[in-house]
Amino acid sequence: GLRDGESIDLAIDPQSGERELEVPLHGLSQALRGVVKNALDVSGTDPVRLEAHCSGSRLRLDVRDRGAGMAPEVLARAGEPFFTTKDPGGGMGLGLFLARSVTERLGGTLQLESQIGHGTTARIELPLVE
Repeated sequence: GLRDGESIDLAIDPQSGERELEVPLHGLSQALRGVVKNALDVSGTDPVRLEAHCSGSRLRLDVRDRGAGMAPEVLARAGEPFFTTKDPGGGMGLGLFLARSVTERLGGTLQLESQIGHGTTARIELPLVE
C-alpha cells in the first residue's frame, strides 16, 4: 500500500519465519506503513532498508533511511502528536505518534536513532509467541 515500493530494500532473517507473532494485522501494518512512508519521504532516490529478525523472544524491525538525519532537538520531539518537520500540507505530525501508540499497545517499543548526515533508524520491537 505504499508508493515507491520498489525503493524498499527488504532483508528478512530466514530464521524469523520459524517464529510466531500474534498481533492484529491491520494495526501493525498501518504502524509499519507510517514509519516506512516517513523514511521514503526523506530518502529521495536512495532506497529505504527494512530488516526483520528475531532476537530472543522479540521480533525486531529496523527501518533505515539515508536522509539528512535529525538534530538532537528534533529527535527529542519526534513522535509528539502534531509535531512535524514537513512543509505545510505534507503531514499532520501523527504518523510516528500513532505508530508508537500501536506498537506499545501490542507490548512492543518504537525507538528512533538519528544523526545529522547519516539518516535515521526506526526500530520496532514486538514480543513473539513463546
